[in-house]
Amino acid sequence: MTRYEKAIHAVRDVFTPSSVASLTFVPRESINNKLVDALSTKGKQVIVYGHSGCGKTTLLENKLAQLFSLHVKTSCMKGMTFEQILADPLRQLKAMYVSEMAAKTTGKFGATLGTPKDIAFPVGFSIEHSQEDAAKTVPIAAASITPQIVAEVLGLNNACWVLEDFHKIDTSEKTKLAQCMKMFMDLSARYPDLKMIFIGAVHTAHKVVEYDPELRNRVAEVSVPLMTEDELRQIIRLGEIALNIRIDQRISDRIVSVSNGLAAVTHQIALNFCHARGIECTQPEILYLDTAKWIPALEKYLESSSDTLRTAFEKSVKDMKKRKYDHGRVILRALTRFSQEGATRIEIFQKIREVEPAYPAAGLLSHLKALQSEARCNILSYDENTGDYAFSEPVHRAFCYMLFESESKANVKVSKEPISVSDFLRQLVPELAEQIARLEQAKNGNGTKTEADRN
Repeated sequence: MTRYEKAIHAVRDVFTPSSVASLTFVPRESINNKLVDALSTKGKQVIVYGHSGCGKTTLLENKLAQLFSLHVKTSCMKGMTFEQILADPLRQLKAMYVSEMAAKTTGKFGATLGTPKDIAFPVGFSIEHSQEDAAKTVPIAAASITPQIVAEVLGLNNACWVLEDFHKIDTSEKTKLAQCMKMFMDLSARYPDLKMIFIGAVHTAHKVVEYDPELRNRVAEVSVPLMTEDELRQIIRLGEIALNIRIDQRISDRIVSVSNGLAAVTHQIALNFCHARGIECTQPEILYLDTAKWIPALEKYLESSSDTLRTAFEKSVKDMKKRKYDHGRVILRALTRFSQEGATRIEIFQKIREVEPAYPAAGLLSHLKALQSEARCNILSYDENTGDYAFSEPVHRAFCYMLFESESKANVKVSKEPISVSDFLRQLVPELAEQIARLEQAKNGNGTKTEADRN
């Protein structure tokens, strides 16, 4: 390929909602230095935690590739035992031990007669001796696996050990893993790259460290926050470069808005939008994508969302419709108009009143508390320090945001009254309303065209 030719990338390799991002990897300076310092410190064990979909694994995988020659990853699941977890890295490395040694010795003796001139040594002698050693190796038996054996095998392979989703492990097994960390610390003097790295959900770092106070100063806790809007825009921009496309700025802003700081959501919706527009790989010439097919891309995300998200939403709003108002949906819809940090009860009430002017203040507090209950999947949380109510998980806010937006579009479709294209776009894409108003004003001769209008 010459320097003038562009590499061809499949869209599935560019926008990767379910796997580590490579072409669209965005370095995050806010946490990069802390993570690199932790990974580079000999003997320091590392816990990386944050909301699901915020980019923890992508960030860590890219740094591990830069700092370590090899790393072994174990995906933890609910119900896994400590013994099963220990056996996984040995299985991946195909660790073996010598069960039997055999030695085979062979010898050869020879003599040669010299010529009549060789009076001093008429006869010559030769002796050959050889020994072959044979070793029989077998996999290490599960019953024989100990933390020290795992640490030794990883150390000999210059590898570190990554445990993903460790928060899913039962409490009793976490206690044993905390003890295992001590062994890795002790052997780090002999094996500098030996390290345990835990990846878990937000607020889970202490669930490992708290089991053994001795670990507190020898474990680095790295919190990966939600991505900023600029970082999410960089994902889209890198994708545009890789695919040789340009996505309308209004759509890029919309994707960033509904993603709620989650890189996985940005990747998924961008992937859906490309598929909806027929983009499967890098384009031979720059292709500009307008707002067409935006809503179908959004609906596809909702359709493919995991049952967990749908179930949580449905359980949270079930049986909350009383008389005129569907209180659960009304409250959740209002909260999607705030950031992930949420809002106070008064702010939520004011936001509801913008859509439902007659909504009663009485009962709002009890409805907010209900949405924090386990019966409602704890979809909301409450911060006693700030007085803010917020979605307990960013992914739930993103789901609700897109669901309500999709429903708004559906409501426009079923309207009994004729609706103009301008009104349709005002309801469907609010960001266009101001621009449409200016254009209509100029068209009717009631105003002067601005430079932006002419463009």
